[in-house]
Amino acid sequence: MFPRPFAFRIFHHQLPKCSPFRSQYPNSTWRYFTSSAPRRAAKPAQSSAADEAALRFAGRRPEGLGQLERKVAKEGNVLLFQAPSHTGYRFGAYCLSGFCFAYAAYNSNAIFRNSSSPLPRWMQACVGTVSILMGVMGTVILLRTARLVKTINAFWSNGQTHVRFTVRSMIPSRKVVIDVEPRQIAVARRLVVSPESMTAVQSAEMEHTSQASKPSFFRNPAKGISIAFWHLFRTIRQLFTEEDFINLKLQGHSGDFRMDSNGFVSQHFLSIGSLVTYTR
Repeated sequence: MFPRPFAFRIFHHQLPKCSPFRSQYPNSTWRYFTSSAPRRAAKPAQSSAADEAALRFAGRRPEGLGQLERKVAKEGNVLLFQAPSHTGYRFGAYCLSGFCFAYAAYNSNAIFRNSSSPLPRWMQACVGTVSILMGVMGTVILLRTARLVKTINAFWSNGQTHVRFTVRSMIPSRKVVIDVEPRQIAVARRLVVSPESMTAVQSAEMEHTSQASKPSFFRNPAKGISIAFWHLFRTIRQLFTEEDFINLKLQGHSGDFRMDSNGFVSQHFLSIGSLVTYTR
């Protein structure tokens, strides 16, 4: 499990309420000076953004990292994560964002510029608000196609283990490669699951692996259509809810990198950080 950030305790020294000097000067003049004397509160310690970012990746060495390093030193390259196909996800995001932008542009142009008859103020305000919201939603959906992790590999270089991230960019044909050390990876958002659901998933996976190869679409078209509709529904649901995504932070890089948990995740990746949070 990835170590939690350190927590600092600040001790404030409080002055005693009863001072020995008050008994020596009981007159009103001394009371005036003591009550009107400037009292400057202690300035609270403020940690900069750089310190917080450094503490996020600091901590003890993970116990299972030694096993990963031995495996990487022996094999040279170890696959830690392989994302599923995001073609439908990206295509759906482009279509939805394009529809939102087209809707906002068409309605704003039809109401405010090419309106045949003047509309009431309240109707113009409503149409303008809806157009702005559609534009914002299209922008949010389009930004979700960026920073999608495609593969994560651990490789041996210069006598130590490095982790290479292959990230999909917002541009379809562009891929970004980032090399970091294992201690420079932090899990920003984990999957929240219950032990019952994990047991059900493991039993379903065992049953699926025990079965023979799945039949083709022509042998069982009803099952193929059902699976296709289920994948389409899951893709649309992920665009709005971002479920099944794990957010990772890399030291020296801004923003979160999104990893789809529906892909292949190696057990060696768990030595870098815990990906699941169990509910009670």
